This record gives sequence, structure tokens and C-alpha cells, in this order.
Amino acid sequence: MKMLALLAFAVGIIFFAIGGWQWYSLHHSERVALAKAKDLVKIPVKKTNELKEKNLEKKDFNKGDVIGLLEIPSLKKEIPIIEGTDLPQLKKGAGHYIGSALPGEHGQVFIAGHRDTVFRGLGNLKKGGLIIIRMPYGTFKYKMVGSKIVKSDDRSIINLHAQNDTLVLATCYPFLFVGHAPDRYILYAEPTTSIN
Repeated sequence: MKMLALLAFAVGIIFFAIGGWQWYSLHHSERVALAKAKDLVKIPVKKTNELKEKNLEKKDFNKGDVIGLLEIPSLKKEIPIIEGTDLPQLKKGAGHYIGSALPGEHGQVFIAGHRDTVFRGLGNLKKGGLIIIRMPYGTFKYKMVGSKIVKSDDRSIINLHAQNDTLVLATCYPFLFVGHAPDRYILYAEPTTSIN
């Protein structure tokens, strides 16, 4: 009986150590990416929408690069934006969907993030809430205009041919679901010049 108890205790310690290491690794990657994002956008150019002038076109960002900083003031969030939405990128921050517009271009900017890390509390943002994206070439402000829940395999929310400037943030839903969530929470925002 003692041997069984010792074995159970040892297995528990191993699982605790593995979980602790994963937690540390995830948060360390996010902190490093956040520091890079803040450094990247520290001194933006004076005018926005200067992608071509400043040679900062999409081709200059490679998958895995830190490309900007996303801020949600009412949630006290500062989130690094990483190029790409695969698991390695989402471990570092919020991922910019490759092929979607960059802030300042005409089109849909699509950014995804994990519900239990960078986008924790995203469902608490209210209509009219401010979202700021800081890029090396300028700062872009958006206000939330709505949200909806879709199935996890619904790709209709990604519109690579959109003509209007739109920001879309996506995360798994339900927010408190354990395991792979069946749905996605989609937040829509539009450019704004006012600050709430």
C-alpha cells in the first residue's frame, strides 16, 4: 500500500513539474514577444498608411515575426502580434492571419488568439470599446461594433477580398470550456478617430 501511495505521489510530482514547465515556457515566450513588440513600435513614423513609402509591405514580415502590438485599454491588455496563426505563433501572442490585410491597408485585418491566454476576457469588451494596433509604421484605432459565435470550421468569417477597413479578432468559445472548444467567438471592429 505504501508503495502504491509513493508511486501515485511520484506520478503527481511529474505531472506537476511538466505542467509548471509548460506554463513557464508559454508565459516566457509571450513576455519575450511582448518586449520585442514594444521595442518595434516604440518610435512609429509620423504618418500612418505609409506601408510602401517605408518599405514595410506584407512581404517584409515572415511567419513567426513579431509585427506589432495590440492594446485593449478597458481590459488592460497589451498583446504582441505575431505573423501567422499556427500553434507556434499563438504560443507567443495573437496571430495575424497571413493573407489578410495589415492595419492601414484597405481590407480585413484578421487576428486570432487563445481564449485562456492573450484573449482572456475578450468577451467582456463592450460595443464601442477601443482597440489599438501599433505597427512600426503607425498607430491604428478601432472601436468594437459587434460580435457573433460561429462553428470552429466556419471559414466564412475570413474575407481576404474585403474592400472596407475592418478588424476581426477570433478566439475559441465557450470561454470556460475544457479541451478543444467547438465554436469561435468573433469580434468585429471598425476604424475610429475618437478615443473612448
